[in-house]
Amino acid sequence: MGCRSKHEQEKLLRFQLDAEGRVRHVSRPADSFGGRSVYLCPDRACLRAVLKRGVLVFRHSKYAKIVVRLNELQARRLARAFRHVPVD
Repeated sequence: MGCRSKHEQEKLLRFQLDAEGRVRHVSRPADSFGGRSVYLCPDRACLRAVLKRGVLVFRHSKYAKIVVRLNELQARRLARAFRHVPVD
């Protein structure tokens, strides 16, 4: 979570890490393609926090994490998912 707050899962934006290491937005459960997931609250401050850090952390297991450093394309995809979120 970018802002590190807690919300109900169905109110969050879901992103998955695919087999090629790309971060993809999952808008519906049917769009899921397997892989690790991370959830962000639909708040632009959350997006700003993630973009400022430049990383997303996908939990692989209780003890292991996958840290993805966002490149420019991944950052744009992330921002695109927030397009329909009301401005705070």
